[in-house]
Amino acid sequence: MDLEEARSRAEEMSRRFGIAVPQVEEGATPPGAHVLLGVRDGVMCLVIGPGYGDLPPIEREAAFAWVMAQAGPRRPGSGIGLREVLATMAAVVPLGLLVGAAERYFEVSLPLSYPFVGVAGFVALLAASIRKHTFATDRRVAEVCGRATLRAALDRIKHEPPPVRGVYRLVAALTPSPDTRAARLG
Repeated sequence: MDLEEARSRAEEMSRRFGIAVPQVEEGATPPGAHVLLGVRDGVMCLVIGPGYGDLPPIEREAAFAWVMAQAGPRRPGSGIGLREVLATMAAVVPLGLLVGAAERYFEVSLPLSYPFVGVAGFVALLAASIRKHTFATDRRVAEVCGRATLRAALDRIKHEPPPVRGVYRLVAALTPSPDTRAARLG
């Protein structure tokens, strides 16, 4: 892999996305992640993984575009909004009422039921947040780099999903599928 080519691509992409030019360095990345965004000594840094050089040019652009879109400034309305909170409450409140009614009318003590309702609410909000952020990033990449770039990235994820372990399994399960993301893009 040519690190100078990666640096020039980072400069070009940072201009297109309107962010500061990050430092670029070679390093180890998890399987499936060819470009990672990090902060070193308070400065944004892109870590280029060993598999980056083997990617076709459009997938290299997609790898950079996705990271740059996430590094860019958040747009208004890109966080958890009232709609997401109300939708979560609409799902969790009836669950809490059901648990309360079961305890009252069946005289059953369910000590873990209320924490379960809280965890269910947290997971629902996390899912809403991940979906909203993923779709916003997809829109930004398509807007700046074109739909073909985003479709190339989604095709790669669909045909070669990155391996996930640990807590990232939850995040992967809550992330919309490549088909859903492509359909949402139009």
